[in-house]
Amino acid sequence: ILMAASIYDALTDPVMGTLADRTRTRWGRYRPWIIAGSIPLALSFAAMFWKPGMEGTAVAAVALFAHLAFRTFYTVVSIPYTALTARITDSSSERSSLAGYRMVSANLAGLTTSASFLWMANRFGGAEGNGYFYAASVLAVIATLTYGVTFAATFEPVDKPDSAVAQRPSFAALVRATKGNRAFYVVMICTLCAAMVSISFNKSLIYYFKYVIGDEGASTYALAAGAMAGLAIIPIWVWFS
Repeated sequence: ILMAASIYDALTDPVMGTLADRTRTRWGRYRPWIIAGSIPLALSFAAMFWKPGMEGTAVAAVALFAHLAFRTFYTVVSIPYTALTARITDSSSERSSLAGYRMVSANLAGLTTSASFLWMANRFGGAEGNGYFYAASVLAVIATLTYGVTFAATFEPVDKPDSAVAQRPSFAALVRATKGNRAFYVVMICTLCAAMVSISFNKSLIYYFKYVIGDEGASTYALAAGAMAGLAIIPIWVWFS
């Protein structure tokens, strides 16, 4: 299910990027997608943790559907959200600072989530009930509120009605433009390596602690340690950049 959803995500990301870049509204290109997708994203996130009264293939089908729905709406929100940094300012130093703040905040959120999620789930009934679903619902509400703040507190420059709109390259032209772009491939390879390490670590950690070490609760400390490492290195990266 995780692999199928990841492959699906790889196909939808560039499509969403193209849609967002061609959007023209009085609120900008990207912010409308963030606010429109936030509630469906929250619902699909909570749905991934719902425990249906089913068994076997039916459970797998529900889990796959919930995960695909989450990946869809996460793409709708995250692609414009990530692109918003470059849209707000043309200054490379300001973009680095904004990215640093965003990544520090993401690691603080990861630290908070790893420290609180299992605790909340157990208080709501744990694995035997729908404790994970209710814990995820709490986090989904908080995340939705932060997207609302993002929409209200940021501004995009107004698009000028010039001939450049008519001359926007097609998706195929954008793909062709990457040929021979050495910097693009260096960044993509580094991003791919980082993603492989991060996903392998985060997706397997809880299972490793539960089934190999025999202490699921201790995974909280390992996840928190990873977030703290991010908090330590990001300011250094911003300074170096």
